[in-house]
Amino acid sequence: MNHGPARAFVDSWVTAWNAHDLDALLSHFADDVTFRSPVAAQLLGNDGVMRGKDALRAYWAEGLRRIPDLQFEVQMLPPSGWIRR
Repeated sequence: MNHGPARAFVDSWVTAWNAHDLDALLSHFADDVTFRSPVAAQLLGNDGVMRGKDALRAYWAEGLRRIPDLQFEVQMLPPSGWIRR
């Protein structure tokens, strides 16, 4: 993926999140998504792993319920478009 498609993906994801449009946000993920979050582990009292879009939707819906004005802002997109860990 070159920088153009990466930027479009990031912009679309952030726009969906900031609109709190969970359907649009989840369209960025495969149906069998596995999502890990240390915050989820604390919030849900489990291993912090959500499997599938329904589980991810429930987690994000709860987050938005608790912090209804939660927004993201892109600070930087690396030249390659990706950060690998």
